[in-house]
Amino acid sequence: MSRVYFHTEHEGTMQLLGAERAHMSLLCTGVAMAAVPRFREAVLPHLAPDRRGYFTEDRRAYFNADLRAALHVGDSPVLAHHGEPLESFTLLLNTALVLGSDPVCLAARLHGQCEIHAYVEGPRRAWLADVIEAGLDSGVYRLGLRAVYADGSPREPFPTGWTAVIGLLRQCSDEPVVTSYSVTDGFPNPDAAGWLSDDPDGEGWYDLAPGEQWARSLAGLRGDPITRREVSPESLRAPYGHSLSLFDVFREPA
Repeated sequence: MSRVYFHTEHEGTMQLLGAERAHMSLLCTGVAMAAVPRFREAVLPHLAPDRRGYFTEDRRAYFNADLRAALHVGDSPVLAHHGEPLESFTLLLNTALVLGSDPVCLAARLHGQCEIHAYVEGPRRAWLADVIEAGLDSGVYRLGLRAVYADGSPREPFPTGWTAVIGLLRQCSDEPVVTSYSVTDGFPNPDAAGWLSDDPDGEGWYDLAPGEQWARSLAGLRGDPITRREVSPESLRAPYGHSLSLFDVFREPA
């Protein structure tokens, strides 16, 4: 099973089971679908041209379910804005950021950027812990998910679950916490540090001391103004990519 990791340089690593990331994905899609008109005829004009044949007349009764599935898992754009097809993943995340509470928006940010190392600076760690606690209190996040052996003993190398993440965030306020996803690179890594541009084989990376690897990788994250990986009160609702939500798609005639 996959994992979302929360790394620090000196305080260790905590993790969420991949099932919680899947929950975040479904949560964002469910919230975003509230912005879709109820009637098929209102949606059809906004479909990307090459997708209109998918939503056939004989599946009229299943239209909303088909649309939800296509937006959630489709590889090609489903909807268009002024004739331009829109990448669906970004569209769903941006709609959740418009509609959602702070915990829902954090779910959108983690789902959208955990594998490319979303991070929180030290002074913002307590704020992030507060958002997670609000998500647990409201039921947006799920408590107690952990992997165990049949006898109930933990089988994880790191403490698991939102409460473990909260504990890590509240330990101090003078160093950042950086995420990664088990299916992609951990942190620190040469790509985050921009190391591969100078050393295509990457072999020299492993000669660096761990502290140097961390410092170079963190500088790479902080120095990337386009991706905007930092999670903060100011960035929590910042839109992704094309910056459009489902509200933008449906507010005007196609």
